[in-house]
Order: sequence, then structure tokens, then C-alpha cells
Amino acid sequence: MKQQLSAWHPPNVKPVHIGVYRVHSNKRYSWWNGTWWELRSNSAFNAEMLQRVRDKFQGNNWRGIVQNPDIAKMEARAAGLRTFQGSKCKHGHDGIRYTSTGQCVSCMKIYNTFTRHITEKGQMK
Repeated sequence: MKQQLSAWHPPNVKPVHIGVYRVHSNKRYSWWNGTWWELRSNSAFNAEMLQRVRDKFQGNNWRGIVQNPDIAKMEARAAGLRTFQGSKCKHGHDGIRYTSTGQCVSCMKIYNTFTRHITEKGQMK
């Protein structure tokens, strides 16, 4: 199922939703964090992983996927996506969740960093 994309928007029009967008610079992808564009990448997956690396060039024409931002977990899974935009988690994170478990991506990154740190110090077995 090919996703329908919106028309190209000029740089002065900012996206409403946080997430990955197609940017006009060599047909790359970039993460919009609600304030600025993150570093551009050659794939949507890499753009999601490169969050928190601010791009020097903020004047991107962009376009996004034309669909409801709260796509269902089952629809995302059927489309072969690793993540989907769901509701915010109880800790207030942006609502990006794994399709396999429904868990918040930000919470899992924090949890994995914490448990790795504890096990390296030998405090948890």
C-alpha cells in the first residue's frame, strides 16, 4: 500500500505534528521536533534515529503523509512500520510507539539506557 503524500509546503509553513517528513533537499527525510528540523537522512527510519541532532539548514520545503496522525497499531503493522503515532504515554512523551508491543519509544530508550548502566556497574543481575 503506497502512502499518499501532501503537496510540498514552503519553509515558512511549519508542520503541525511531530515526526518524520520528506524534505526537498535531495529527496531526504528529516525529523520535525515541533520547533526545528533535525539532521536530514536518506531514510525515514534513520531520520527517526537521528533525533536531537539539529540541522544547520532550517529552510526546507517539506511534505508529509496524508492520513490521520493517530493511525491504529494494526494499520501500522499491516503497512510494515516499526512505529506509529499513538496517544501520549503516562510520562508525557510524544506518543510514538512500537507496533510490536505498543510501548512508548522514548520510555524504552530511557529504560534500556538505565538497565545497561546498572548492569555495567554490576548492581543488577
